[in-house]
Amino acid sequence: MSLTIPKWIRPSIQAIGSVVLFILFITFFWRERNELSHLRQIVTGANLSFLSLGIFLSLLTIFIQGLFYQSTLAMLHKEIPFRVALSTYLKRFFLGSFIPAGATVSQFTFSDEAEEHKVNELESHLAAAFFIFIGAIVYILILYPTALYSYLTGRLSGAESLSSLILIIITLLLFIDFFILFEQRGVIFTLASKIRPNVPRFIASWRNRAFNQEAMARAFLYAGLYQATSIVIVLVTFQALNLPGDIYVALVCYVTTVLLLTISPVFQGIGLVEFSLVYTLQRFGFEKDQAVAITILYRLFQLWIPLLIGFIVYLQSKISDSLQKPKN
Repeated sequence: MSLTIPKWIRPSIQAIGSVVLFILFITFFWRERNELSHLRQIVTGANLSFLSLGIFLSLLTIFIQGLFYQSTLAMLHKEIPFRVALSTYLKRFFLGSFIPAGATVSQFTFSDEAEEHKVNELESHLAAAFFIFIGAIVYILILYPTALYSYLTGRLSGAESLSSLILIIITLLLFIDFFILFEQRGVIFTLASKIRPNVPRFIASWRNRAFNQEAMARAFLYAGLYQATSIVIVLVTFQALNLPGDIYVALVCYVTTVLLLTISPVFQGIGLVEFSLVYTLQRFGFEKDQAVAITILYRLFQLWIPLLIGFIVYLQSKISDSLQKPKN
């Protein structure tokens, strides 16, 4: 006897999920109203030219991420319009702001638009895995030299040096674990298969694919452009506030932010990122008020602008879906 699931179950769950997400979004803004109030004061006193440049670069990072996701699907010989890739990225960014480790987990959601262009769920998940993996490789190429330079120049305390060493060891172990998983053997593969029974099929599909090498090169290029642009945004933030800041400080701020966003159990690392950046900037000689201003303005470029645009795109897609539903 098979269990028949009523047709109304799935749309009801989706509707409840949408309501919950909207409530979280409102709660998110309510909790951060004090930061937003400070942001208004900081923006008012900022250098208009560099402020405008920061906003432009923030929008540019969104554009690059859309191209990056489009390229990861092209690696699987799947073509989707840039509009769809950009919309998918923005909705994932929006969702990723409200779930633990959202920057990673959210990449496996919102595949419905891609499916309309003959991309199945497995292919969408493969593209998401490439999006994460390629981004991680490029990030590590920035993280390791920054940590090594900090250690060799003595710009880290003993505790910070130990933390950097632990971080490097953890990331190396994660990559080793990934390749063990890819080889379909070992304890990690066994555990993953028990948690998600479709893991073997997922990995087998990955291994048996003939990837588009040109698209892979583009994916690495866009990942690098995104990271470079994000670092420039930190430098622009210094200039917008008429404060000194070199490339090394910008690198440290960037790698710290990304790391905390990846592992943070709270909304977009709220509180954790701010505290860490303020502490880091003070270690580089900035006064506390200056460090707070830099952090808040940087978060405008890095968080608030993409989040607001992601919310608009998500809301628009929900309205569009509701209008397209056939009436009974």
